[in-house]
Amino acid sequence: MTYALTGGAIPELLTSEQDFSQRYQVALGTMLQANPEAKGAIGNIPNINALPYFNTVPWNALPLSDGLANLANGAYNDYNSALSNLVAAGMISESERELRNINFTTGQNGFVIEDKTLTDLSGLGLPPIRQSNAEDKVALTTGQILGQTPGNDPTLIYGVTVPIGDEYVLLPSEQNAMTEKIAAFNQIIATAVSANTDRLVLIDAEGFMDDIGKGLISSNNVPLTNSISPPNGVFSTDGVHPNARGSAALANYFITAINGKWNSTIPMTNPNAFMGNDLPR
Repeated sequence: MTYALTGGAIPELLTSEQDFSQRYQVALGTMLQANPEAKGAIGNIPNINALPYFNTVPWNALPLSDGLANLANGAYNDYNSALSNLVAAGMISESERELRNINFTTGQNGFVIEDKTLTDLSGLGLPPIRQSNAEDKVALTTGQILGQTPGNDPTLIYGVTVPIGDEYVLLPSEQNAMTEKIAAFNQIIATAVSANTDRLVLIDAEGFMDDIGKGLISSNNVPLTNSISPPNGVFSTDGVHPNARGSAALANYFITAINGKWNSTIPMTNPNAFMGNDLPR
């Protein structure tokens, strides 16, 4: 999670499968041994890329007038020309030139971001920057700085003349790394549960949250949404953790599995009785 919340800027924060497996087995074994009669429910890991934290601020969140777009484009004429020259010299591909080419238009625009996966052209004085696109996932906190002017210098604008840092954006490669890790970790979790089926039941929290994102989950005919937007959003305003209503819905999912596994009669709750996020005042 820390890797994701820092925009994948620090690869070392990704836990290895070996480390996760060892720590998970030790933690689970300790709990099972503490009370040989205890039983429990184990949830797997949801798709972190789908969290509202990465899906609330759109990739094209930068509105520009015609005049501002033309002014901003002027700042990148030399950069774009240099990219064309590098294609001719065989130093970058045409597809990379197209990706890196910066061009603002009237209306909503992708904003300038750092992308460490681009060819390193620092020796030529060219930074690893491009405009955000639909494949990028933008951190919720980006909205706090996008369009702001550091030092009140009108020529310095975050997302236009000052690139948004890597820590604010999950690049496609970073999203793929997260997906691969979650799949590996969830397999480790499933294997651990299957080795203790008499005492444990696996809760597919990943599938449940995916279904909320697809609009397939409701509470007493009230739809639940994978968002922070009131009144139906199930996430708190940090975009990461479920709010009270989302927690109640997830609790019901756990309770259903527990009751089905052990023929227990734990009562369900009504998620609608729990406050979601407040409406703007």
